[in-house]
Amino acid sequence: MKKFILYVLSIILIILIIILFALQSGFLYPKIKLYFFKTKGHHAVLISIQKKSNKYLLTTNEKIQYAIEELLKGPDKKEKKLNYFSFIPSGTLLNNIEIKNNIAYLDFNKKIESGGGIENMEGRLSQIVFTTTQFPQIKKVRFLINGKEIKSFSGEGLTDVDKPLGRNNMKKILP
Repeated sequence: MKKFILYVLSIILIILIIILFALQSGFLYPKIKLYFFKTKGHHAVLISIQKKSNKYLLTTNEKIQYAIEELLKGPDKKEKKLNYFSFIPSGTLLNNIEIKNNIAYLDFNKKIESGGGIENMEGRLSQIVFTTTQFPQIKKVRFLINGKEIKSFSGEGLTDVDKPLGRNNMKKILP
């Protein structure tokens, strides 16, 4: 009986050590990169900001959802003071995420395409694509609005999004 109790206590100790290691290493609370713009000279430059998540994120879906929801909030007060900004309109919501064949299908509400100008559209697409493709399992992003795949972005058809977009399709510097 004493051997059994010792055995159980040993297993409990090992489990506690594994949990402690997971918490310390960031495995359960991973660091996520959010991509915002910052003015440099006469250009807006896409720059990543690393943030530690405040909740357990185990799957790629959970990580993407957390990252995009944080991105949609925009820069915090500290980041704004450092002149970071977002081209994503306030009120944009992520409806759903689906992953198939290394492509993240991101479904947003209609607000994602509000506001005009080619630079604004390219900027917000770049922010979303770079934030989503930081995860090795994701190579490209396909945009949906209210559950429907779209061919162009914004009511004026400013930006073609009829195919999944990867980092090589995006601009990191805007005029």
